[in-house]
Amino acid sequence: MKLGVLLISLLSLATTEVVALIKRTKRMKHAAATRIAIATMLSPNDQNPCKYGMGCALLPWCASAQRLRDAITRSPTLAAFSVDFLLVLGKPDSLVRRPRNDAAKGEICLMSNATEELDMRDCPGVRQIHAGAQLRRAVQLHEERVIRSGVMSYNPGYMRRMSKVLFKWELVRQNDYAAILFSDVDVDLLPAFVRGREAEEADEVSRMWGIQLPKLLNAAKHPTTPFNLMGYGDPTSPWVAGLFWVFPPPEAALYWEGVRMLNAPWNATHGFNRSGTPHQLWGGTPTVPKTLRRHADGTTSGPLLHRSVFGRGWQHVDAGDLEQGFILNMFWNRSPQLGVFVDGRQKATHSVAHYVRGPQKPWRRALTYEAVREGSCRHRQAYQDWHRHFYLASLAKLPLVRRPATACSRAFKRAYSEVATRLNTTTCEASSIELCKAQKLQGSRKSARQPAMKGSSKKGSKLSCHPPFGGPGGHDRLVVF
Repeated sequence: MKLGVLLISLLSLATTEVVALIKRTKRMKHAAATRIAIATMLSPNDQNPCKYGMGCALLPWCASAQRLRDAITRSPTLAAFSVDFLLVLGKPDSLVRRPRNDAAKGEICLMSNATEELDMRDCPGVRQIHAGAQLRRAVQLHEERVIRSGVMSYNPGYMRRMSKVLFKWELVRQNDYAAILFSDVDVDLLPAFVRGREAEEADEVSRMWGIQLPKLLNAAKHPTTPFNLMGYGDPTSPWVAGLFWVFPPPEAALYWEGVRMLNAPWNATHGFNRSGTPHQLWGGTPTVPKTLRRHADGTTSGPLLHRSVFGRGWQHVDAGDLEQGFILNMFWNRSPQLGVFVDGRQKATHSVAHYVRGPQKPWRRALTYEAVREGSCRHRQAYQDWHRHFYLASLAKLPLVRRPATACSRAFKRAYSEVATRLNTTTCEASSIELCKAQKLQGSRKSARQPAMKGSSKKGSKLSCHPPFGGPGGHDRLVVF
């Protein structure tokens, strides 16, 4: 009897030790993993969903982020890395009151108050990041003073919609991540630039992330030239906030410095804290040279102010009164500078599609359209329809859209069904063939050249004008590395 009790006690103790060992092993593996994140931002607004709707941008962004995460985690070099999704949010969706959706005459609009309500099922597993109370208060006060000044980015309505982009600053204190790749919600993080090469392009991205990410993380922690931000500029601003890397510092001191900067005095010409015009800060003087763009490897190339117009005042910098001007001031108007630029001299190893060209953002273009009618396929409309079809076709394959459970997934499924119906009409098919032969439905002559079908006597260089046509459309290509 006593022997049995002793055996049971020993077995129980052994089981407890095994469980404890498993837990310790899991903790050690978690501690050993390098955490990175892919982030975006979504801020609801109280304006007409058919013109300014943002809610249905999250589903396609998250689908592209998932494709990128799958590519990253396939890299053997990055086996010890974990990848999270982050969503920086503006004011709570429940506090926003919107007008009814108001489509233009003759158009169908599938965006509504329902599609503008945040539904986390559109982005499974994403972690929400809410701006702190002091940051929110500072942003609200800044919005009001900019509008009062009468000199601002675009107009008061734009300022009211867009002031929340300053909440991106919240990423600076997410120091449980070694690196965060941020993109605006109108970015496709792993686009299909060439039809039929999606798998090869994803494999190449996986391979290059395995090479470039460890190098970038080491460079960011360099003992003498560390940095906390990497991005790029374009013709509208010396630094652009549509796609950038954040390497959060271990302490929150930089974050609070930024909150103080937002609360400091501001004007349209001299910017945040009235630090000075861009030319006064970086344009160079007889005794102080122009500020050059520094890269992650420590090399430099070209001036920070690559256009003379930027130097005349912050009102000449796109979003100079919003996050682009604010972050430029925070990372480059200080010593040491904590911002670097993607080196455009190097061959791009991973490009994304940023939908910044007109006439509309892709989800609005996809969900607002003319009713389907036989014979309603003018050349202009056929061209737009094929861009919509290219965008919707990949979404239609997602399980969430095939078996829709959210307002946006239902909208995308309906839109795809209706555009496919129209493009199969006799009139549209004829217009599509004609447009394709004129090269207008192909991204480039190179991508338009398709391999000959099996058994065909045609050479592979022959242009194929059979569906599907189309391309991303309305985008710029941006470089991640």
